[in-house]
Order: sequence, then C-alpha cells, then structure tokens
Amino acid sequence: MALKREMKITINKDGTFNIEVNGVGGPECLDFTEFLEQELGDVVERERTTEYYQETEQVDHIHVGGSDDD
Repeated sequence: MALKREMKITINKDGTFNIEVNGVGGPECLDFTEFLEQELGDVVERERTTEYYQETEQVDHIHVGGSDDD
C-alpha cells in the first residue's frame, strides 16, 4: 500500500512560511514543494528529516492543507 503524501503549510505572524512534508522521501520531497518555493520566494532555511533519506512509493492522491478532520 502506498503512503499518504501530505504537505502542511504554516503562515507565521511575520509573514514567513513553513512547509512540512510527510510521506515523500529523498530528493522527490524537493520536487514536491518546488512549485510553492518558486511562488513564495527564496528559501531561508531547509531542514531535512530522516524521511528525506528514505525512499517512498508513488501515489496518485495528494492532500494539500485542509483540516486534520479530512
């Protein structure tokens, strides 16, 4: 079974953004957020989690934002 790919976007009071990605491993994670990074501006800091160093399966459904009640 494929993992669920999720992107959580937090807009801070100072106008900066945090993007947290789950279910996407390796460099594919960077590809997954690239469209947002291009639109939002320069990346100030990037933190790679242990999941970045793991491979994941491809999935067809992508959940962006929304509430945790979905």
